[in-house]
Amino acid sequence: MNSEMANAVGNLITTMINDYVAFQASSRKRDDISNKILDEQLQNYKDGFEINTGSKYIKISNRGSVKLFIINNENDAKFKYGDILKAASWAAPARNFSRGNVFGEYKVRWTGA
Repeated sequence: MNSEMANAVGNLITTMINDYVAFQASSRKRDDISNKILDEQLQNYKDGFEINTGSKYIKISNRGSVKLFIINNENDAKFKYGDILKAASWAAPARNFSRGNVFGEYKVRWTGA
């Protein structure tokens, strides 16, 4: 993975983490025990990301759950380099349409594409 793609993937993961923080916001209470649990969950989410780089795709997963795939070559017949694809299974993306591009506009949630 080149440095431009590494930066784009880092920004994508940061976007997912920020969405997770927003998701947790409604659960935050004033008692320290609840907030401590939520802080632990957030840290587990942050620490759980795995990036597997292959010749066709970059797979982003978190704690055993595939979140999305990114096109990692310039020669794909249907998609552009950097296009974000939803996961169809553990090993393959859904190749119906792109959910955005890591070098342009996209919308991801903490759950994935």
